[in-house]
Amino acid sequence: MNRNGNTYSEVLINTYRLMFNSNIESITIAELEKKLMRSRGSVFYYFKGKRELLKAVIDMLFFPIVDQFDIHDINSYKSPFERLVDSIIIYDKTINPSKALFNIISQADKFYPNFTILLKEKFAREKQMLLPFQSELKMNIDMLWTQNLGKLFFDAYELTI
Repeated sequence: MNRNGNTYSEVLINTYRLMFNSNIESITIAELEKKLMRSRGSVFYYFKGKRELLKAVIDMLFFPIVDQFDIHDINSYKSPFERLVDSIIIYDKTINPSKALFNIISQADKFYPNFTILLKEKFAREKQMLLPFQSELKMNIDMLWTQNLGKLFFDAYELTI
């Protein structure tokens, strides 16, 4: 089974896009194959089911963005949440990227085994790497991330203070 081909990537990307606004349970394989303009069964060539597909989407499109941390220019530092929102915008400029991020995280938490544990480990690794630069960030890392997450929540639900 060749997982380096265009179709494999197209399946992942289109599933990711559908997950911005839909629950993985409500996305049908037929809907995905229609969107891909592929024959019936083409998705099952790569994945046994939707949970395996969701895991691959998170592993290939979500976690790499979380891991994409660069300390070379700390002044342009973006939190994992900001990087994820930026990546969602690349895939779809018409949606609310903050809401899409919350939707993806909630689905991954529900259907991806140990998702929360893996995410916590990735955050802890980044936080550890940021500690020497905390004074340059002009804010405690926990406060920075909490503030950022709060802003994303307000953006997702179009709230104002």
